[in-house]
Amino acid sequence: MPPDGLYRYVPVPPAPPRCVAVPFHAHPQVASSMTEPTRRHASNGEPEAASAAGRANSARRVPARASRPPGTVVDVFCGAGGLSHGFALEGFDVRAGIDTDPVCRHAYERNNGARFIEKDVASVRGEHIRDLFAKGQPRILVGCAPCQPFSTYSQNRADAKWKLLGEFGRLVAEVRPDVLTMENVPRLANFHRGELLRGFLGNLQDAGYSVWSRVVDCAAYGVPQTRQRLVVLASRVGAIELGPPTHAPSRYRTVRGAIAGLPP
Repeated sequence: MPPDGLYRYVPVPPAPPRCVAVPFHAHPQVASSMTEPTRRHASNGEPEAASAAGRANSARRVPARASRPPGTVVDVFCGAGGLSHGFALEGFDVRAGIDTDPVCRHAYERNNGARFIEKDVASVRGEHIRDLFAKGQPRILVGCAPCQPFSTYSQNRADAKWKLLGEFGRLVAEVRPDVLTMENVPRLANFHRGELLRGFLGNLQDAGYSVWSRVVDCAAYGVPQTRQRLVVLASRVGAIELGPPTHAPSRYRTVRGAIAGLPP
C-alpha cells in the first residue's frame, strides 16, 4: 500500500502487444521511408533482396531478418522502438536499442526481436556501440534524443535533456557509422536561436558526412495523424535524402482506418 493509501498496486503479466507503442519516437511508417536512402547508401546500390524480405514480413510482430540484410542498426534513445521497427520491417538487422526507461523493454524486445539495454546514453562509450554492430555489415546509428526540451511547453524552462543531442553527436564522432538518422520536433531548429542544430549538422559535415535535414509532414508518409517532425539523414558514402511522400492529401490515412480492425 503506498503512503497515501489511495491505490493498491497489483502486478499483472504484460499482455502480448498487438501494435508498436510509440509515445514520442518516430512512427514506423516514417522510419520505413528513411530506410530507402539509408539502404541505397549502406548497401552500395543492392537493396532489392533485403527490401523485398522486409515488405514480405511487414505484417509480423517481429519481422524476419533478411538473409542478406543491407545493414546493421543500433538505436539510441530507442523508447518503445518505433524507429527500430521501421528499419526491421525493411529487412535491416536491428541489433539493440538503448534507453533509460525500463517500461519500454517489453514492447521493444517483443516487437523488434532485438536486445533492449537500459542505460543512460550519456554514459555509453563509442566502443560499446561498435561492439553491438554485426561484423562485416554497413553500420547505421539511429537516435531520437528526447524532444521535451525543444517543445513549445518547455521552451522557456531549464531542462538538461537538451544536452542529449550533444551526446548523440559525441557517439557519432566516436563510432563513425556509415549512415545515421535522427528525428525530433521542428522547434529544435530554433532552439537556442538555432545554434544547437547548426552546430550538430556542422560537426557532421566537418566529419565528412553528406547531410540532409528537413521538416517532414508525417501524414504524407502514411502516419494517421497531423504531425510534423524534423528529420536528419547523414551518410559517409555519398549524397542522401528522404524519398518523396507516399500519400497525397486526398489519401491521408485516418485513425479509424489504421486501428478499426484491431480486436477490442
